[in-house]
Amino acid sequence: MLELDKVIGQIQPGDRFLLCSDGLSKTLSEPELQSLLGAPEGVPPTELLIAAALAHRVNDNVTAVVVEV
Repeated sequence: MLELDKVIGQIQPGDRFLLCSDGLSKTLSEPELQSLLGAPEGVPPTELLIAAALAHRVNDNVTAVVVEV
C-alpha cells in the first residue's frame, strides 16, 4: 500500500524532507525521526536514520532519502 503526505506552503532554507520506506517509518517513532533529522551536521541524516532502524532490529527493507533546501 502506498501512502503519501502532501505538504503545502513556503519552502524555507534549511527545511528537510524525508522520503522513506515503511521499514523506517513503522520502526522509528515521529519524535525519533524528528530528532535524527534535526541532528547537527557531520553525519548524514540518512546514515543516522538507517542505523537507528537497524538498532531497533527492523525486519523490513529500510530506505531513506533526505532532501535539504
